[in-house]
Formats: sequence, C-alpha cells, structure tokens
Amino acid sequence: MKTWGSRLRHWFDGRRRIFFYEHVTGGGLLGDDWENLKPLAVEGLAMANAVMEDLLRLSDVRPTTLLDVRLADPSPRAAGNRGRRLVRSSAERERLFEAEVRGSDGVLLIAPETDGILAELAQRVERLGGRLLSPSSEFCAWAADKSAVAATLDAAQAVPAGMRLTSADPWPTSFPAPAVLKPNDGCGSRDVRRLEDTTTDARPDRPATWRLEQFVPGEAASVLLLLGERSRATLFAFRQHLSDDGRFEYLGGSGPLPNEQQRRVERLIDRVFVPLPEWCGFIGLDVVLGAAADGSQDYLIEVNPRLTTSYVGARTMFHANLMELMLAALDGRPFEMVPRIGAVRFEKDGTTDGFWMDKREKDHS
Repeated sequence: MKTWGSRLRHWFDGRRRIFFYEHVTGGGLLGDDWENLKPLAVEGLAMANAVMEDLLRLSDVRPTTLLDVRLADPSPRAAGNRGRRLVRSSAERERLFEAEVRGSDGVLLIAPETDGILAELAQRVERLGGRLLSPSSEFCAWAADKSAVAATLDAAQAVPAGMRLTSADPWPTSFPAPAVLKPNDGCGSRDVRRLEDTTTDARPDRPATWRLEQFVPGEAASVLLLLGERSRATLFAFRQHLSDDGRFEYLGGSGPLPNEQQRRVERLIDRVFVPLPEWCGFIGLDVVLGAAADGSQDYLIEVNPRLTTSYVGARTMFHANLMELMLAALDGRPFEMVPRIGAVRFEKDGTTDGFWMDKREKDHS
C-alpha cells in the first residue's frame, strides 16, 4: 500500500518508483565487525552498483536503494550516491526498508540465502503488500535448501548425487571421493570444501546442516534466467573463475561461453525447467559442463533465487538495458534482446575488461 506522498510523487513525474535492496551493502551488516565482513561487501557492491546504474538510466523509473553509511562516497555530489538513502543503524534500516516498500511500485531484492535472510526479506515485502520483481518467499526458501533443490530436480538427472547431513547424523565413511562438503543453506563459496578423503568426519562445528555431494569435474559456469508473465529468456552463460585450493572461492568470470557450450547450458535448463517451482524475475544457475560433448556429464550445482555477480558481465553483452528487459518481461510486454559480439572479463569487485564488435555495425560494414 503506497503512502499519499509516494502517490503524489508518482503522479507528478509519471515515473514508477522501484525500490532495490541489496542486503550486504544496504545496512544488513550494521552492528557486525566490519573488518571481517568487508570481503562479503565486495561482490554485493559490484551487483548493487551495476543494477542501480541500469535503473537510473531508465527515464520512466525513479529508483531508490539503501546504502550502509560506511560505503558512502563522502562527496555530497558524488554520482554514486544518486537514489541512495544512507543508513546508520539496524533500527534505521528497518524503518527505511518498510517505508520504501510501502512507497514503491516494485521491489527488487538481492540478499544471501544463508539463515533464511532472503526468504524472510521477500516475506516482509509480501506482508507489506509490495510487488516483488524478484522471486517469492516460497521460492527463496526452497532454493536456500540445497537438499530440497536436489530432491526436486533428481528425476531430471541433472544434479550431483549427494545427501543431507545434520550434526547428529553419522558420517558416511563409504561416500565416494572426491566429494564436496558445503552448508545446506550456504551462499557463494563460504565454508565450501573439496574432500579428497571421505573416510573421516570433515564437518566443522557450524553450521548445523550440511550437504555432502559428488564432486563433478568440468567447466564451472553461471547463467541468468529471466521469467516473465509470458516469456522466458536465457542470458549468455559465463565461465566462473574459482580458486584452485579446494575452497572454490569466486574470483570473477569471463565469456560468453562458446556457442556449443551455450547450447549445452540451454539444454540443461530445458531439463530442469519443468520441475522448477514457479518464480518471477531473474534467477542465477551455477552449472558444471563435463567432458562429454553430448552434455551427459553436465550438472546443475546451485539455484540462486536472485541476481548473481554474472549480471556485471551480462549487462555489457546486450544493446538493451537488462533492467528495462526485466520490467518489460514482468509486465508481460514484448522485448528484444540484441546481443553484442565479443567478450568480457570481470572481477568479483565489478571491474570489467571487455571488447566487442557491434552486431549492427558489422551487418552494415
């Protein structure tokens, strides 16, 4: 339900008000030890800056977001502060979050799935009567449970074999190695470990629930999938650059992948699309493309119920603004995705190094 003030602003300038909230940079870490949490803010800030820049380019949209005061540019006229409301305490964040949801025409969320953070935020938006431009709380809760995702998609034979483990469960000493141990509700690569030996219990003290699954060799990649009212669009898939120390730390990406690998990603998505619960907006899929050219060794590793850092690369590879495409898809309006030809490499902090040949310029050369 909108406030009278927001209605008057909407009538005055004719623009839709979109509230974009990225939890890590939007005040979600206020009160925590900042030095320990700085690494988390790197990817969060990369996504937040990219999305906010694209929203600000839309003439019919007036975007707002929240920003942890510790990340603000001190210059009062800094371009990076446009549309951002600074938050200095958790209480202020709670108040501003509710006010922005109530005064918006749409809400776009990015947050970690860990500890149910993203699902809880989506549920708050739903309770306040806001319109989500990202997946529902139900979808977010499902995607946060990696074992539930595996169970749902098991019939498609698209996920690695694995099992859910609580701290009370006996360790499966006969589980085949190499394997991967990760938090059942983890986000990114935090606390993920490759195990060369599974004969001894490798669970740390926390979290309480883990997923142990088969290690799948191959090319790690990520892709964004957009679902609208009448349409579905698969963006280019990008190679994931991961650390080789068995921790799978995300370092950035590059791409797009070659055409044949793109087609394999699309075939994998076709296999899992039907059993996937219904959602709206962008989700991110992490996949591994195995050695078999026919795609028989390709697997879905993660379902991220939100935009991922690959957005930083994907937004450079289309002539259209991806936020504009998202809003068109969610409104049920037609949209056109005209790709650029070339490649881009991006770091997890959002730094890009790309090149391309414009398809329309090439056609007229």
